[in-house]
Amino acid sequence: MQLIMLLLAVVTAIYLAKSKRKTSTVLTYSLKVLSVYGLLINHVLALPAFQLFINAMICNDDDNLHGGIQCYQGIYFFHLVMGIIGFITFFSVSILFCLLYNELNPYSKIPFASPQSKLNLGKILLKIVIPLYFTLDYKVTKDFLWDSLMF
Repeated sequence: MQLIMLLLAVVTAIYLAKSKRKTSTVLTYSLKVLSVYGLLINHVLALPAFQLFINAMICNDDDNLHGGIQCYQGIYFFHLVMGIIGFITFFSVSILFCLLYNELNPYSKIPFASPQSKLNLGKILLKIVIPLYFTLDYKVTKDFLWDSLMF
């Protein structure tokens, strides 16, 4: 999905550079698709995607995440490479959309309108740290969490 959206962004940018004040239906819809994809990356898809890529990169023999795959043997190296490539591309695209996809007008009717700040970059790092913590601390049991919540 990331590669398709990256290809769509490149084709849209080339088309925008070549066209001189001409808008077409293809350009309009590709910009709308990229806009929705940017919203999804910044607000919805970040935690599940980072969790998926981190789980593919970090393997422990006694976790229940990898099923019958042996850690650091055989097919796991394919998962590791795909996790690294996916993490790098998703991280770079999320940084790109975080920096470029902002509504700077504070009086806008769009609910995520805000001034440009570095706070959004901190949010991306937090969206990486949370799945990383849960992947590394996989032995926490539900009973322990439930008992800590009870007074």
